[in-house]
Amino acid sequence: MENKKSFEERMAHLNELVNKLQDSSIPLDEALNLYNECITLSNELKSEIDNAISTFTIIKENQEEDF
Repeated sequence: MENKKSFEERMAHLNELVNKLQDSSIPLDEALNLYNECITLSNELKSEIDNAISTFTIIKENQEEDF
C-alpha cells in the first residue's frame, strides 16, 4: 500500500523542485523532467485545493440554512 504524503509535504516538495529549476546550470533534460514533475504535482495540489473549497462552501451553505 502506497503511503501518500500530506498536502504540506507535497507543497514543500514542489518548492524544492522549483528551486532546482531556477538553477541555470542543470542540464536541459533534467530541467524538462523537473518541469513535468512540477506541472503534475501542481495540478494534483490544485485539485485538492478545489475539493477543499467545494467542501467548505457546502458546509458554509448548510450552516447558513440552519440560521
